[in-house]
Amino acid sequence: MRDDIEWFCKSFGLSSGRDTSFTSNRIVTEILNQATQQEIIFSEVIADNLDLKQNLINHHLRNLINSGIIIRKRKYILIRGGSLKEAVKEIRKDALRIFDTIEVIAEEI
Repeated sequence: MRDDIEWFCKSFGLSSGRDTSFTSNRIVTEILNQATQQEIIFSEVIADNLDLKQNLINHHLRNLINSGIIIRKRKYILIRGGSLKEAVKEIRKDALRIFDTIEVIAEEI
């Protein structure tokens, strides 16, 4: 599973660049572990479980939110759509909507 999460994070550009310690991978793994145990995930619990500072967790969570994989409601972290598979489906729909808009604009140009 670790290799799959690493591939997943690389595919979304989450574990590239300065993330040499693969913090994004660890956070995604922790979110998935917590999601199987409960519906609501707290960033503070992620930080405690991974023994990382809250500001580092928040930085990576922002990247995960920007990628569309997770959503944040106040202090709660939720996997978009309730599962990783559903999150990817939603991201696909987002991309198709963007390409539809690009196509319309390209036709106007």
